[in-house]
Amino acid sequence: MAEGRIRSSTLIPSEGGGELYASRFRIATFAVGVLFVLLLGRFWYLQLYHCPSLRDLSEKNRIRTRVLAAPRGMILDRLGQIVADNQPAYNLHLIAEDTPDLDRTLLRLSEILGISEEELEKIRDDLQGVPPFIPVPIRKDLSFDELILVESDKFWLPGVLVEVSPRRWYAYESLAAHVLGYLGEVGPKELETLRHQGYRLGDVVGRSGLESAFENVLRGKAGAVNLEIDASGREVKKLAEVEPQPGLNLELTLDLELQQEAETLIGGQGLGGVVIVMDPRNGEILAMSSRPTFDPNSFAGGIRPENWKEILDTPGDPLEHRAIRGQYPPASTFKLITALAALEEGIVLPNEKHTCWGTYRKGRRQYRCWRRYGHGPINLHRAVVESCDVYFYRLGDRLGVDRMAEYARSFGLGAKTGIEIPGEKTGLVPTTEWKLKMVGEPWQP
Repeated sequence: MAEGRIRSSTLIPSEGGGELYASRFRIATFAVGVLFVLLLGRFWYLQLYHCPSLRDLSEKNRIRTRVLAAPRGMILDRLGQIVADNQPAYNLHLIAEDTPDLDRTLLRLSEILGISEEELEKIRDDLQGVPPFIPVPIRKDLSFDELILVESDKFWLPGVLVEVSPRRWYAYESLAAHVLGYLGEVGPKELETLRHQGYRLGDVVGRSGLESAFENVLRGKAGAVNLEIDASGREVKKLAEVEPQPGLNLELTLDLELQQEAETLIGGQGLGGVVIVMDPRNGEILAMSSRPTFDPNSFAGGIRPENWKEILDTPGDPLEHRAIRGQYPPASTFKLITALAALEEGIVLPNEKHTCWGTYRKGRRQYRCWRRYGHGPINLHRAVVESCDVYFYRLGDRLGVDRMAEYARSFGLGAKTGIEIPGEKTGLVPTTEWKLKMVGEPWQP
């Protein structure tokens, strides 16, 4: 009986308990109904209202676009011989959004490739300056051994990928290096101004020489490829591709054989020197050598710290292009301008002779001729042939500095030549006015 009463009281609610049960049932039913309406509303919001944007987001997660670098145009000499070309290079990049543990991945790379702490800090700075889905260059121009180490450890390097892209190659290394110039990587700050021109972080741009002057011609136009990727960021298949357009070739007036001869002649000339060979009929540059020099191949893949230090430690500033930036006294070459000025001004006749005793006295000073005992009686033609100093001291004294300056400028001295290499400096043609303004003293005869 007791057992029956317990079951009866448990299973059959009292009159008041039935109302409570019904109330709870209605509340639960209402809650379920509200939840169903909310789910239905969310379903409508996601599937209908936000469908286009979510579809785009999904496609972006599934498809990744990789930029294909364009080969730079070749640089050729006047006979069509290749001076600068391109070679394939293996470059290492990292995509932050595909790297779950960035510090661990960078540490692993530093162990494999010997990346210094300074390089790691630069990589972190670069990663902060770009969206997480953009590949950031870590190291360019991997050696074959480095490539094998990375590929064999690929499973432990999520987000790290190797790209094959063209790398500038200078066939004759330092030959005509100042004329050709060198390339440099586009950094985060520079990217702010170059982004609208299609440059990416890690792209190269001409820094000097013809590489800089003709950047827009040589650069070419990048292509792109759409790749399907899986959840781990690995590439599954290629979907579509737009081939890059190579840059235009640049043909120079340089003669490679003459350039090599000029480099040989100037090879041992101390800390500095210049050889320029021109065609006097049209002003074409056939050879232009500046010493000391450098190998632009060091810059092509992004210069490494040890190579940069070597250049900085080389005496004479190898990066200085003395042929267009060096400023030197004209020495005896100026005698031709002095001779022309004297003839035009009627100060001397072609056959008029003056005696050179080996010295020219002016006030209390004596100025010597290169020939100790002089040239004796000498006319203008012989004075030019013999390069007689005393003869031209006399002409210069009679002409005066201002008239000589006028004729010097008529020959283009003191002005830029307009050569198509950036960084050219002008020479100085002094006058009485210049000296008074710059030095605060009158010109002394």
